[in-house]
Amino acid sequence: MSHSRSFWSLLVILTIGAIVLFAYFGKQLSGEPALVKIDNFQLGTLIEIQAWDNSLTETEVKAAIQGAFGAISDVENTMSWNLPGSAVSRINEAAGIEPVEVAHSVIAVLSTAREVSELSGGAFDVTIGSVLRLWGFSTPGPKAPPSPADLAEALDRLDYTAVELTATAPTVYLRHVGMQMDLGGIAKGFAIDRASEKLKEAGVSNFIVNAGGDMFVSGNRNNGTSWRIGVRDPLGGDSLLCKLLISGCAVVTSGNYERFFDYNGKRYHHIINPKTGYPSVGCSSVTIITSRAEFADAVATAVFVLGPERGLDLIERLEGVEGLIVSSGDERRLPSSGFGQFLHGGSLDE
Repeated sequence: MSHSRSFWSLLVILTIGAIVLFAYFGKQLSGEPALVKIDNFQLGTLIEIQAWDNSLTETEVKAAIQGAFGAISDVENTMSWNLPGSAVSRINEAAGIEPVEVAHSVIAVLSTAREVSELSGGAFDVTIGSVLRLWGFSTPGPKAPPSPADLAEALDRLDYTAVELTATAPTVYLRHVGMQMDLGGIAKGFAIDRASEKLKEAGVSNFIVNAGGDMFVSGNRNNGTSWRIGVRDPLGGDSLLCKLLISGCAVVTSGNYERFFDYNGKRYHHIINPKTGYPSVGCSSVTIITSRAEFADAVATAVFVLGPERGLDLIERLEGVEGLIVSSGDERRLPSSGFGQFLHGGSLDE
C-alpha cells in the first residue's frame, strides 16, 4: 500500500509540474511578450506606465519607462509653482518687474494655454494662481471659502492677455505686479506627452502613460487586443461611466470629485471659474479625447468652466477633438457627435 501511495503521489506531483512547465513555455513559444508595469508618485498623483514591444527585451522596456519618468520629473521641476527655483516660481516672483528666461518647453505650454484661452473666451486662464492660493486646495489642513473682498482683489490680477511670451529669447513676463501663474490645468497633460515621446524615442510602440486617470494610449495590449480605458462615473464609487477602445490618442477627464472640501454643508471643488473666482457649476465631469494630452488637459478644464451646453459647442468646433460631458444635478450624459467611435458598440448604453 505504501508503494502504491508513493507512486500516485509522485504521479500527481509530476502532472502538476508538467502543467506549470507547459503554461510557462507555452507562453514563451507563443511569442507573447511581457507587459511591464512600473508606477511612481509624481505631479501630486500616482503615475503608472504599462509598456511592451516585440523588438525590445524586458530590460530595455524597463529602461525606457524609467526614461519616461525622468521626463515627467523634468516637467514637474520646471512647471510646479511651489518648487523654489522652478520656471513658474521665478516668473511669479518677477511679475510686473522683468521678463524671466525660461526653457522653450515653457513657451510651448504657454502658447497652447493662450490658444485654449482664446478659443474658450477666457474659461481657461493660467493667471488664476492668486485665486487658487486663496482656496488652498493644494495645502493640508481645514479649509473655508475665501472672503468676497479677498476674491475680488485676486480676480483683478487675472488676465491671460497680460502674459508676454518672447520665443526667440525665450522669456516670459507677467505685466502686472501680484499676478500669479499656475499651470496645474495643463502641465500634467504636457508631462504625459513628454513621457510618451520618450517611450517612442526608445522604440516602444505599445504603452499607456496613466497619470491619475489622465493618459496617452499607444498601440495595443501584448495579447493583440485593444487597450480598454474606463471613464469614472462622477457619482462616485468604483463604477464606470463607459469603456473606451482607443489607441494613438490622449484621454483626459476633469471632475468635481477630484479635489474638494465641505464647509457648512456645502461642497467646494477645485475647478475655479476665472470670471467669478468660485467653483464652476453645471458639470460633474468632462472627458476629452484628442491627439495631445496637453491640449486635452486645458480643453477639459475650459469645457468644465463653460458648462454643458457652451462646453459641448466648444468641443464640436474643435477639429480632432471629441468629448463626453456629464452635467451636475440631473447627471445628463452629453457626448460629442464623434464620441461614439471610441465606444464598444458605438453607444453609451452598451
